[in-house]
Amino acid sequence: MDIVLCGGPSCGDRRPQRRRQIPRPGSRVCVACHESTRSAVEQLPDLFDECAAALAHTAGPPVGQIRRGSRRAGITLNDRAVAARSAILSTLASWAALIADERRVCRPERREPRALAAFVLTHLDWMLAHSAAVEFANEVVAVARVGRDSTPDAGRLEIGECVWPGCNAKIMASPREWDGRGGRDVKCAAGHVWRPHQWLDLAHQLRRRENPGDGLMGGTG
Repeated sequence: MDIVLCGGPSCGDRRPQRRRQIPRPGSRVCVACHESTRSAVEQLPDLFDECAAALAHTAGPPVGQIRRGSRRAGITLNDRAVAARSAILSTLASWAALIADERRVCRPERREPRALAAFVLTHLDWMLAHSAAVEFANEVVAVARVGRDSTPDAGRLEIGECVWPGCNAKIMASPREWDGRGGRDVKCAAGHVWRPHQWLDLAHQLRRRENPGDGLMGGTG
């Protein structure tokens, strides 16, 4: 009988040092691909939030080099970050729907990344034994990679002046050190901190302050 080798995200890499492995018992992917898939699903909600920081990325030269009143000083919509957020949400939602339909279980009450990812993780072993396991594994790992590539570049990023009343300190985003669970620290020099779920609102506030006549940005994807 022919041996079917794993075609998951780790084994799919065709570099010479990577050898395709035999799937683990009861699964269509090997142990390494199982873990990389689990890690990707776990990362997606944080990546969804982190991409919001890219929506606050200033256009043109650094903030300190932009003349006051310049149209380029406003917050610009980062198309890659918007697309990444949309891909993360739609990917999780589509696989959650497949699981719910075929397993005849209730879908998550909220169509948002954390609820969807938790649901998918609960059924991960079943999903990786499914006929679509390889497609699922490769897709979630690819979407996680897109999410990481769509966040602000590594390195300390100056976003603008603090939006807290009476505070004029600069808001800085720390270097993003991605280790599978890492993130980016966004805070001003005076100590005001913005958590990932607050980054998109921060972008809105900065844009309204720099360009009072502009309308709010569109949907978040």
